[in-house]
Amino acid sequence: MKALFSLFLTTITGAVFAQVSTDSTRKAPADSVKTLPATAAPTDTIPLGKLTYSLGLEGDFRRGNLQRDLYTVRVALEFVPKRTWLGFYASPRYSNGKTAGQLQEDELFVDLNGTAFYNRHDVYGLAFGVVERSNLRQINRRLYGGAGVGWRITGGLRNPTAKLKVAVTNALLYEGTDFIEKLGEVTRDVNVVRNSTRLRVTASWLDGRFTLANTTFFQPALNRPNLRANAVTQALIQFTKRLAFTLTLENSHESVVAVGRQNADHRLTFGLTMRSL
Repeated sequence: MKALFSLFLTTITGAVFAQVSTDSTRKAPADSVKTLPATAAPTDTIPLGKLTYSLGLEGDFRRGNLQRDLYTVRVALEFVPKRTWLGFYASPRYSNGKTAGQLQEDELFVDLNGTAFYNRHDVYGLAFGVVERSNLRQINRRLYGGAGVGWRITGGLRNPTAKLKVAVTNALLYEGTDFIEKLGEVTRDVNVVRNSTRLRVTASWLDGRFTLANTTFFQPALNRPNLRANAVTQALIQFTKRLAFTLTLENSHESVVAVGRQNADHRLTFGLTMRSL
């Protein structure tokens, strides 16, 4: 009886093992195994684009015969997307300065710029809007915006590693300037249409350790005698890949200014700038 039972158990076990072995070697239906092609990637892992930034702090602090406190904060942000033809950049700055305890400079500049095809061509479109305030020039509020075209002459997509980079833009803009005026003064507020030409030149030496950059704007009005021109020249000496010493010279000229203000301003400051890699 025991022998018969052992034979029966052996037969059942062998049948089950044979069935398992057969099922394990059977191919799965083609649609039951889903694999991504080698070149595919989830959408959310594709980079949206490249964001670069820099943050600068400059100042002039003196004690003794002259009591002087001046600091300037500069920020630059640029986003170049990979999926679309649009791009954005901004370069806001703020300065605050006191002499003998009296506020002299309270300067605010905020801009927002959009570009079209900047990441695809060296000739591209641009649009911008700017808000300004200046205690030094007695500007309560200045608003302007416009659109135009830009051209990277050298150092663009065709030669991004060029040591000399030159770019020019031209745009039409509308400006409204509200000057701070005392009671009884004749208003000098400005509402004009301007042609704005910008030339930007950047040169670097010693593998980028020393950089000299200049941005110049020439903005004559088209509907009345009125000219604005300004330039910013900056020298950078790299300490590390992220940190640089900066020396900045700013020059500006306006043919129409508030009562008691000069037409030209000049300022030299120095400080440190930190930027992305």
